[in-house]
Amino acid sequence: MSELRDKIADEYSIRAEDRVLLSGSDEVELRAQAERLQEKTGDLPPRFAFNPGQAAGNGNPVAPRSTVDKGRELYRKNNQR
Repeated sequence: MSELRDKIADEYSIRAEDRVLLSGSDEVELRAQAERLQEKTGDLPPRFAFNPGQAAGNGNPVAPRSTVDKGRELYRKNNQR
């Protein structure tokens, strides 16, 4: 039964944490519940929006070593005990 619930939840793009709300005993009931749930949550923004610009190798160069060293030097200078 959970395989059917997961299949239907995937078809309706229902979040994993909301799948427990699908409690129907057969496919017809599960689909009806999934449709209602999708109507209620369909307009919510995703909890995590993928940002391809944050991916590794996005073309942004790494800060030069000299800049990193200057930052460390400034930190040590300002935080002396």
